[in-house]
Amino acid sequence: MNEKFLKTHKIKVPKKNETNHIWIDSKNEVLVFWRDNKLNIINSICPHMGAQLFYDQKEDLIKCPWHGLSAEPENCKTRHKRFKSFYKWKVIRVDNNYAFFTRS
Repeated sequence: MNEKFLKTHKIKVPKKNETNHIWIDSKNEVLVFWRDNKLNIINSICPHMGAQLFYDQKEDLIKCPWHGLSAEPENCKTRHKRFKSFYKWKVIRVDNNYAFFTRS
């Protein structure tokens, strides 16, 4: 049997109106935010030049502050030819205090 086991991460759930940047290990920082009552967890580093991404609630976009690369939170797809999407983590479970997630 060849099963692939993925590491599960655990973070404290932010309040509904908060956006947080959280280091989950020495290499990965994630952007955590609520949208439509659903918790979203996305790699927070832009694949273009390494800037820290942010979630613009007014425009409902994930954005890079350096060059304007952006994506819709639902699918994380960009309109850039080379950098097609931001990496979105799979949320497994959310309880009152913690969220559990893994690579999708």
